[in-house]
Amino acid sequence: MNSNKELLDLAQAVFNYTDDELAIIESNPKFMQVIDKMPQVAMTDFIFEVVTAHGCACQHQKGQRIIISADGSIMCQEAPPKLCVYLLNAILPIV
Repeated sequence: MNSNKELLDLAQAVFNYTDDELAIIESNPKFMQVIDKMPQVAMTDFIFEVVTAHGCACQHQKGQRIIISADGSIMCQEAPPKLCVYLLNAILPIV
């Protein structure tokens, strides 16, 4: 799958975009750069590892990993039992 049309159709199906929303994406070069990179990004997981967590109410420990898939989902089965919202706030700009 390498044509913009196929990638746009995929994005529309995955994200439930309307035809009007898809037209906005298609008309914006910055959005189209993201669409063009979809195949590479789709195979990427973002892995974050706790380095230190002194005084954390969620009791995160050094070495714990938080994995976020390419679609922005936290891989819960591999995450610590509790996630600190401040930890997620720190991760968000990177993802």
